[in-house]
Amino acid sequence: MTEEQIKAVATWLQRNSGRPITFIEKEMLKSMIDSSYTVGDLINALANLSGSIN
Repeated sequence: MTEEQIKAVATWLQRNSGRPITFIEKEMLKSMIDSSYTVGDLINALANLSGSIN
């Protein structure tokens, strides 16, 4: 995991703090990190995850 990916995940976690992350969300995060070729890919995936939950 690159530093940029870590920052993107940390930002997503901060925006979604105050509620527990489900097992499915954890697995989705792992998959997104593994399949993201760029930081932009990861940010878009995290934005989609956040939008589908809230």
